[in-house]
Amino acid sequence: MARLIDRILKYKDEVVKYALVLLTIFLISLLFPNSVRFKYEYQVGQVWKYDDLIAPFDFAILKPKAEFDAEVSELRSRQLHYFMKSGDVAQRSEEEFTQDFNRIKQTLDPNEYREVFEGMNQYVEEGVEILDKYYDQGILYADSVALSAGFPIKVVEDKVVSEATPMFIEDVTEAIRSDLQQSNLRHASLLYPVLERHIEPNIRYDDSLTQKFAQAQIQGIPRTRGKVAQGDLIVPSNGLISEDVALRLDSFKEAYESQISESKSHWVVLGGYLLLTSLIVGVFLYYLQFHNKRVFRSWRKLLFMLMWLMLYGYLVYIVEANGTLSIYMIPFCIAPIVIKTFYNDRLALFSLIVIVLIASFLSSLGYEFTFLQILAGMVTVLTNHITRYWSKFFNSILLILLTYCLGYLGLTLIKE
Repeated sequence: MARLIDRILKYKDEVVKYALVLLTIFLISLLFPNSVRFKYEYQVGQVWKYDDLIAPFDFAILKPKAEFDAEVSELRSRQLHYFMKSGDVAQRSEEEFTQDFNRIKQTLDPNEYREVFEGMNQYVEEGVEILDKYYDQGILYADSVALSAGFPIKVVEDKVVSEATPMFIEDVTEAIRSDLQQSNLRHASLLYPVLERHIEPNIRYDDSLTQKFAQAQIQGIPRTRGKVAQGDLIVPSNGLISEDVALRLDSFKEAYESQISESKSHWVVLGGYLLLTSLIVGVFLYYLQFHNKRVFRSWRKLLFMLMWLMLYGYLVYIVEANGTLSIYMIPFCIAPIVIKTFYNDRLALFSLIVIVLIASFLSSLGYEFTFLQILAGMVTVLTNHITRYWSKFFNSILLILLTYCLGYLGLTLIKE
């Protein structure tokens, strides 16, 4: 054991160096997707550069995203709002109304309001009937969300959904005044202030329930239009990729990746990415060992080089996971600028190629991304960007930017 510890201490720099390499390979491999990748690259307006593509299984043709989003928007514009109706409000209001009216009766002159004292039950029943009438119809606030949805609305009471045409609380008070004017009771006006005090909304807007029904309706929207049967020709060799063909290819890609991902083990896919990452990093170490021994022999300098691989790998992963940012926002040319400043041109260019190769596995842009980054990296290495000469440094930056712009323009012209 002592000898083993002595040997480890003797070669601790080598142990640390290879541990850093293995850790780099492992951490980068974790960034790769756990599903297989579609092996074809295509764009609308280009020619299909592969053999005839025959459907190996049945799959549905997905609707374009813009079409599906338009259907969802139309559905949301017609979506009814859902409200919860409470029966406790009506019962409580009627009880409080009866008690309140009894208290008011005690303040009245028995001679002047003899009809009220003699027909007390008639007055109470009249008030309760009016409350029942409007609580059954439904009462809500004037600033309710139903204003923007229009009537009728959906009301849920005791887990039963029904349509209702409720009234706003301001309209109810006016309707009560009209009802009392048509009443046969001589002193019906006595009921108005009492009823007004005990009118309150019994329908409340339920946003969670509305969203739940909306999602259920959205899920009911068909996401496909037609299908491709097994054995059908998806696209012929050298055929033009129109929008309809691209739609079939997109649908086939999603179905292919879904079916293959279900049948393939996650560990098999991870093993494939791990092997590719090991191969790229291994070639990079081989280059350092024979062409830049100063970096290879020092674990600190090796860590500095490996740091760029992990840094850009994680930056690409974050941007791709975000979905709203573009991978072209990542300044890949900073790596060769810094490495060239500290070391030499060859190491800067080789490092950039390794970084771009790793990033290309994580990127969804395909060969365009790889082409632009390597082209811009070559220009970066060839130009003189020594920072103490600011004019030359900024000229180099402008030249790199021009390379990006012209390269992107060329690719765009091909697409268009």
